Formats: sequence, structure tokens, C-alpha cells
Amino acid sequence: MIPKKGDKVKLISSPSDNQDRWGGNSSHWLLKPNIEYTVKNVDVRSWHTKVYLEETEGIFNSVIFDIV
Repeated sequence: MIPKKGDKVKLISSPSDNQDRWGGNSSHWLLKPNIEYTVKNVDVRSWHTKVYLEETEGIFNSVIFDIV
């Protein structure tokens, strides 16, 4: 499921390198585990979706998150 603006998300337990950095996204190491983040914006691409968060800088692959 693709997150949408305003959704709360959490980092999945251990994303793979391919999930993490696909499409030149920022590394999940910029995020803290077990913290809820608010989706600021999404950019749906042909092979992945980029997620922007309100609480931190960076652009992240949507597959590294669970929607809370």
C-alpha cells in the first residue's frame, strides 16, 4: 500500500539495500526505529514511490515503511 500525505509511517525492521537506496533515495540510517513519521508528500514513479517526511530531511523509498 502506498502512503499518502498525512499518513503516519514507521520504518520496517530491516530494509534491504535495494529497498533502501532504489532510485537514489536517502538511506534509512537517517531514520530512527520505532518512531512514527508523518508523510509530507509522495512522488509516485514508474518503479517506486518517493516519500518525504515532515520530521526529517531526505527522500525515502515507500517500501521501507509500514503505515501505522
